[in-house]
Amino acid sequence: MPDQNSPKAQAAAAAGLHLSDTATAATFGEVVIIALPLKVALTELPELPLAGKIVIDANNPLDRRHRYRAAL
Repeated sequence: MPDQNSPKAQAAAAAGLHLSDTATAATFGEVVIIALPLKVALTELPELPLAGKIVIDANNPLDRRHRYRAAL
């Protein structure tokens, strides 16, 4: 869980936003925007409770630096 006293969390709170970890965000949100590093997305996404939610996926399955295409 992110430190709620950090400058980033305080700036988010001032804008009416809340920082959380991926599992809490997926559970809480009606709309979930996924923008994670590919390796994190491949390991965490199958575990997230996303059924019935609007999911906006901003991930890129290509990692051109390593010539790797994820098996999605």
